[in-house]
Amino acid sequence: MNKLNIKIPIWKNRAVGIAERLLNDDVEIQILYKDKNGNRLYPDIYIAKKELVKKFPVKFIRGIKLHIVPIAKLKIKDK
Repeated sequence: MNKLNIKIPIWKNRAVGIAERLLNDDVEIQILYKDKNGNRLYPDIYIAKKELVKKFPVKFIRGIKLHIVPIAKLKIKDK
């Protein structure tokens, strides 16, 4: 399973961008963004199934092909 740390989510549509090159397997995602008090807004670890990610629209940012996936569509990893 690939691991991905997101510093800042895409606020416009509360989503994350997942690079096409990571989709040879499922992706484990941590969103590291903290509010002004130092609390993480998304403290969970999320799992993005590669089949699900490929269904979402693509956007090219700095030449990298990203699938834009809403955070609400990601599954929270069991602890």
